[in-house]
Order: sequence, then C-alpha cells, then structure tokens
Amino acid sequence: MPSKPPSYLRCLREERNLTKRSPLEYRHRLANPTQRALARLRNSTRWRRVRAHVLRRQPLCVHCRAQGRLSAATQVDHVVPLALRRDLAFAVDNLQGLCAFCHAKKSACERRAARVRRPQAGGVVTTSTSGGP
Repeated sequence: MPSKPPSYLRCLREERNLTKRSPLEYRHRLANPTQRALARLRNSTRWRRVRAHVLRRQPLCVHCRAQGRLSAATQVDHVVPLALRRDLAFAVDNLQGLCAFCHAKKSACERRAARVRRPQAGGVVTTSTSGGP
C-alpha cells in the first residue's frame, strides 16, 4: 500500500501518457513531408515567440467574440491556411487567437474543403457540386 496518494501532477502525467499517440502512429505521420515540415515549424523557437505574441495581443477567441461569447484564446490559427500560403507562417496579420473548439471546427471545415478541391491525375482541380445538371 502506498504511503501517500499520488500527487495532482503525477495524475496529469499518467493521463497524458494514456492519450499520447503510439510511436508507430507518430512515425507514420512524420513520413509525410508536409507533416514533417509542419512539425518543425511548431517546434521552432520563432513560432513559440510569435504564438505567445498573438495570444498576448488577442487573449479572447476571435470567433466567440464575434458571436457575443467570451472565451480564452488557447490556440493560434492561420487565417489563410499554411497549405495554401506557407510564406505567411509567421505573419502576425495572418494569425488569430481561437479557443480549442473554434479552432477544431475551422480546421475540420478547411480539411473538408481541401478534400473537395483535390486535383485529379491530370492536374485538373475538380469540385463536387450538389444538385442536378
């Protein structure tokens, strides 16, 4: 029997270990050159400084404020996605503070839109249309 209960930090560490990706899944993700470049960007000192600056400048979620709600911005989002304009990665004018919910919602919409605009083998970009001929 342990002499004292586990500390709060120990519980957090154990919980984080349970939600971590497996090494194989992480390695598979980094096999993609685009994902590797994004991982390098997220781990850079320059990104950490720019991210901190944006969160200091915009402490509240931009989308929530537009809807009349107040929630803290915990994530920094690129207004124009990096997939479209990688040169705007560190441009402060292209960054906005969002809460986790709004960021996940926006990212999901961008991923759906990217799947729709996926080019075919001949390099032609097709978009799916709903409706008749």
